[in-house]
Amino acid sequence: MREATNFWGFFVLVRVFTAISARIVAHQLEPCTAIRIRNLKLGGGIKFAPAKVSLVYMIKVLESSMSQKPAVVAKANPKENYVIDANFFINLNNMRDFSLHISKFGELAQKIGAQLHISEQVFQELKFLSGPNVDRFKRWVIISVVRDPEVTGVKNLLAKKGIKMPAQDNDLSLVALATRLQEKGLKTYLVSDDFKLAENVRVLKSPVEVLALGAFVLKFQNAAQDPQERRYFKTVRKEVLNYTISYALQRADVYPAQKKIMWMLERSISVAEEGGMGFSVNAWEVKDDTSMQQFTFCDKYIMNRKMSSEELQTISDFTPFLDEIILSRREIDRAKSLLGRDDYKGALKALGNAANHLFGNLQLSLATLAPEKSKFFERIACAELARSEFLYAILLINMEKINLALRRLDQGALYSAMAGNAQSTLMLNYLKAMILVFHNKYKEAINQYGLTADLARRYKNHNFELKSMVGQGIALFFTDQQETAADVLSLVTSQIQADGVNLGEAQVMLSELGDYFYALGRPDIASRLFSQSLQCATDANLDNRVPVLIEKLKRSSLTASFKGFSGSNFAAFIDKIYEVKNEEKYNEAIAQLALFNAQLYHDFPYLTPKGSWVPYLQLPEILRVTWEVVEIRHLVGEKTLIIAYHEAHGLIGFQVPLKVEISGVPENYSVELSRKARVRLSPPSEDIRAKYLIRAIATTETPDGITLSRVVPRFFQEVKV
Repeated sequence: MREATNFWGFFVLVRVFTAISARIVAHQLEPCTAIRIRNLKLGGGIKFAPAKVSLVYMIKVLESSMSQKPAVVAKANPKENYVIDANFFINLNNMRDFSLHISKFGELAQKIGAQLHISEQVFQELKFLSGPNVDRFKRWVIISVVRDPEVTGVKNLLAKKGIKMPAQDNDLSLVALATRLQEKGLKTYLVSDDFKLAENVRVLKSPVEVLALGAFVLKFQNAAQDPQERRYFKTVRKEVLNYTISYALQRADVYPAQKKIMWMLERSISVAEEGGMGFSVNAWEVKDDTSMQQFTFCDKYIMNRKMSSEELQTISDFTPFLDEIILSRREIDRAKSLLGRDDYKGALKALGNAANHLFGNLQLSLATLAPEKSKFFERIACAELARSEFLYAILLINMEKINLALRRLDQGALYSAMAGNAQSTLMLNYLKAMILVFHNKYKEAINQYGLTADLARRYKNHNFELKSMVGQGIALFFTDQQETAADVLSLVTSQIQADGVNLGEAQVMLSELGDYFYALGRPDIASRLFSQSLQCATDANLDNRVPVLIEKLKRSSLTASFKGFSGSNFAAFIDKIYEVKNEEKYNEAIAQLALFNAQLYHDFPYLTPKGSWVPYLQLPEILRVTWEVVEIRHLVGEKTLIIAYHEAHGLIGFQVPLKVEISGVPENYSVELSRKARVRLSPPSEDIRAKYLIRAIATTETPDGITLSRVVPRFFQEVKV
């Protein structure tokens, strides 16, 4: 009987191997699949001895490999390629049910003629993949081998362009793969939120286009035909943005300070530009089939998608005006290019030209089109004007022309409302309120928060309403209107603590508010909001969110303490928002803060020999990480002390022989030692240690011993005009 079973098993294996071999010869399997089979035949960790391997397991592995047909990965004639960074898949995994998410993206990619790619090097970074998820991943994503010479070739090209510290080799394997695919004649996108990687591609002047993660998901959202499917991708996009921004705030996802505005603009509008006309047809008052169809066709025309003669005929009255919108977008692209060369005046002029072009176009459309059609086109034009005004405001903010920027935000919000884009209308109004708080214009901020809350109620956006009410309460508190502030906050409390309320949503809302205030230089406010968010997370049993909140609390409370914010009354005020019920569990979480604080009083584990300068490569790993800046102090002479935080090591000071100037608040920056650095690490004096809570001072021999970079505040990424 055993001999018969073994014979039958051997027969099945022969049949399976024969089928696979035939398909490999016929080039019907992807290279990654062929490699997998070859490894299997050579051993590859799988033994063929019957005593050591289950026959059923062997057949399942082989059948899994056979199931990876290129026809499943994408259409036979794909239209475009997407080479995707690891962070995107990590985000999908964080959302639970990875198998569902990867299948959704894979299935839609197949429908629209797109192929999803990843390099073997980056695939190996996805440590969370195991079991069936590996097979499901390989079913939809093409894994390609990128050899070392290809990566070296990219590095050599970057070196010729003056880039001495390019992205990591694994990341550059994506650039090499994208370049290879682009050379085959298909439009290829590199999907990543890594600034250094995006900057490397830009320097190479590659035809490969870099897409932010949110922009990539929005492309799929726009391509989905089924309303339920569109809602799914919209939800995923929101989650992806949240994870990306949370990571940036924790790990200082940074970019060179001299390129800060360029990167901010790219991040701010990447999603908006991919969204065609920039507003949802669902927001329209008129939702008849004809209007919805016209909207879709106009969107395709602006995005230069292939259209039938019937579709073009349907919107023939609008095409002259749509052509003008396309021209105005070229002016916006020119503005971005000028910003890349730090030409602010040129960028302002280009944005002004775009706005003037749109104004004239709108007036001509109103004078030309029939009333019903002119009303339709008005929304399209207003969406474009909102985008232009928002970009103008961002540029003015970075030039510290605040009053002009606030005026532009008002105009952008108005155009967003006229375009039917409720989310952008709310976010632009909220952004204005935050900027007013940052500049201590509390009275104006109170009115602005009130307007935003009123708008949120009318738009039925409960989350934004609560955010605005909390913001208004805080502004009232700082204008000595404590009673009124308490009344506003009590309304928030009653809504959060009401029976059946979603504590998870309240936790996210409070954490986001903390992020905003921290980015605007108010760590005292941020730390209290993070504490309230932690209490909500505790009672909602959201254990996976606790570590992130603890890290935010560490950073914000440390920064607030040495900056001298007086927070006792304010803490009591904010603590009224939510009162934790599971005190024991909450105290366990807070105990982690106590352990961290105790570490601050221990000596730093590494100091250099007195009087000696140590090269960067000889420094321990503890000093070769990225630190988050919390304060910058100018010293006597051309010297600066940069006080910085790391979640594992607390605070240290970086002293450089240079007067460091920044734009905005220190909390929006990070610092790290450069590879050129020669460093002397010494203990701080008792006075300095007591004043700044730093454990050591790292003095650099030359001004180029540090790299100072900036983090993009979250609200700039949330505005989708």
